[in-house]
Amino acid sequence: MSAVRRAREVKEQQAKAKKKAAAWLTIIASVLLYVGGVVAGVVIAILLICWLKPEEFRNYTTGLQSIATIAALVIGGGWAYWRFIRFREGKPKIDLTLDVVFIRTQGPCWIITVEALLESKSKVRHQFEDFTFEIRHTLPADELHNKIVDDEITLSAKFPHVAAEGSWLKDAEDPDDTDH
Repeated sequence: MSAVRRAREVKEQQAKAKKKAAAWLTIIASVLLYVGGVVAGVVIAILLICWLKPEEFRNYTTGLQSIATIAALVIGGGWAYWRFIRFREGKPKIDLTLDVVFIRTQGPCWIITVEALLESKSKVRHQFEDFTFEIRHTLPADELHNKIVDDEITLSAKFPHVAAEGSWLKDAEDPDDTDH
């Protein structure tokens, strides 16, 4: 097993452990807030029932109901905005890890392996229609220049020669067998 692959597995295990710990903390906090809210609500209701006449009690509870409805709408709208607009919960999120391992030289050429790992980070399914690759190289006589994108100089150079190109998806026997 390569060191890169082992490091990736350790990183994934650490991320899973953090998610599990965060989930337990969320559950505990939610239960405590729920229990505290119920207890506070019961205490307030008992105090109001004991000190108010039935008509006054009805007027106060109607007002509290209106305030609670408005608060619920504001909180729910904020949550929906935060989750679906701000963090794009309804959109696909793909984490791409690309590993290039230089195995050895054979004559003047390098033998390499290229491994692409795609991991879906959302609950939305992403259908890949086309997933191609292109491996490019330079020769000792080639001169490289920085690529200019939108009138800005980037730190990336386009290598002039194509060593290999193809599709990751066309190798599957049945399109439904490919991991989407």
